[in-house]
Amino acid sequence: SAFALHEIICDADGKPVDYRFLLANPAFERMTGLKSQNIVGKRVLEIMPDTEPYWIAIYGEVALTGQPRSFIQFANDFGKYYEVEAFCPEPGKFAVHFLDCTESIQHKEKIEHMAYHDALTDLPNRYLFRDRLQDMLGKAVRNQERLAVVMLDLDDFKLVNDTLGHFAGDELLKVIGRRATSVLRRGDMIARLGGDEFVLLIEGIGNAESVTMIVEKLRKAIYEPWLYNSVAYHVTCKIGISLFPEDGQDADTLMKHADIAMYRAKELGKGYYQFYLPTMERQVSQRMEIEVELHRAVDNNEFVVYYQPQVDQAGDIVGVEALVRWEHPTRGLVMPMEFIPIAEESGLILKIGTWVLQTACQQAKQWTVAGISPVFMSVNLSAHQFHQQDLLTVVSDIVASSEISPQRLVLEITETVAMGNAEHTIRVLQELKSLGISIALDDFGIGYSSLIYLKRFPVDSIKIDRSFIHDMESNSEGKIIVQTILALTKNLQYIAIAEGVETFEQLEILKELHCDQMQGYLFSKPLPAVEMTQLLQIYSKGGDNNGICPPLEYKQNSGASF
Repeated sequence: SAFALHEIICDADGKPVDYRFLLANPAFERMTGLKSQNIVGKRVLEIMPDTEPYWIAIYGEVALTGQPRSFIQFANDFGKYYEVEAFCPEPGKFAVHFLDCTESIQHKEKIEHMAYHDALTDLPNRYLFRDRLQDMLGKAVRNQERLAVVMLDLDDFKLVNDTLGHFAGDELLKVIGRRATSVLRRGDMIARLGGDEFVLLIEGIGNAESVTMIVEKLRKAIYEPWLYNSVAYHVTCKIGISLFPEDGQDADTLMKHADIAMYRAKELGKGYYQFYLPTMERQVSQRMEIEVELHRAVDNNEFVVYYQPQVDQAGDIVGVEALVRWEHPTRGLVMPMEFIPIAEESGLILKIGTWVLQTACQQAKQWTVAGISPVFMSVNLSAHQFHQQDLLTVVSDIVASSEISPQRLVLEITETVAMGNAEHTIRVLQELKSLGISIALDDFGIGYSSLIYLKRFPVDSIKIDRSFIHDMESNSEGKIIVQTILALTKNLQYIAIAEGVETFEQLEILKELHCDQMQGYLFSKPLPAVEMTQLLQIYSKGGDNNGICPPLEYKQNSGASF
């Protein structure tokens, strides 16, 4: 073993005042890097500075008890740790055995580091963040300071994993961690809580405006282009903020309220941030209640599909769009805008969306069997559905089991979903088209379509968003925008469908502009299957309707309500 002998020099009272090396064996030389000829006769504290407290303590214990003592100390400048056993072989002599325990100490430190840091990003984890927040709260109370807790969650991170792969997702998380760290001030802290969720501690703030400035820097840093496989992606995030002392007095409350504010930001859309307000807590509670009820609704089959007709210039019904409703046991019929966002966030949209597609295809088959003239059946695909790995299998299986002609099925995706990852969109749409299915680009005009990609998308029709149709009556610019979109769709040889047609004035303008098809409350509200069947039996393509929009005549003749 490594061994060194020291001479202890004491004062008149017998207290040690100096230590000198008398002997060092080769193992000691190898372990410490110190050569015997360079240390023998020299003061221990000259060779190993800052160790005097250890020598005083160990000498006192050995002298009093006559028993050896072991202790650990940092003995050199190269990150080495030693376990030292000392004893007194004779008066004035101090023998020391050194054991290199660097590996075990470093292993222990690594375990402790892993316990309090995220393995992927090496940022502090939830436990370390909470401990640090608790300490800073005590400091803030003593110094009468304010601090902020900032929750951050990436938008559409699941789509990154689904389209680019989990390795790309991991790389993005590390980039986000570095970018967020770069905007923090000395004393601030960032931690990864799990998934794509991060939390920041900002101390010593003056007011909410100072937090806003940091948050704006944070959003800007995150939005900087992220290059992956030579493609630039822009990432947005939602942020929730709680302030001490007004929003909470302890770590758990502040983190909870920042989380609630983040959920509120998510409801507003991508890239938003929100400060906590007491009214938000009830909103989050209601959202959680709806999610619990949605799980029950899926198990109990509480959903129903309604159908809204699409008509052409002649007034013939050429297609229907399948729209899901929730038949709540106590609240009655619940509209999609109330539960679809929650279903998407919870992942239930996959089950609901698959059920809607299956139900709509089975209904289309029933109409065919009943001798109703074939119409196109349009079904919406959510972002989560569109990016699920087995989408092609799910769709092909449903088409086969329902025995619907794939040429009568139209799958709709929103412009925003399509442009989220254009190359992925092109590949998936080509696969769906290979089944014989038609594709419609929904909500066109409100997203950020690139014309370069638009002409590459293998779509068959474009649905003009209702906001543009509404603006046609009120200003000439609105009409010009619709006219431009129609010219674009014609040049690209797409079918143009106007959504949200509600007035005769809008109808006349669309006819004047030669819009191919229209859909909206002017023709019919969404109807349950039985009523839609009756409507199709009278007004499906080929019927004698004298060019009048069928639901209007149906209302006049039968008294049916909108």
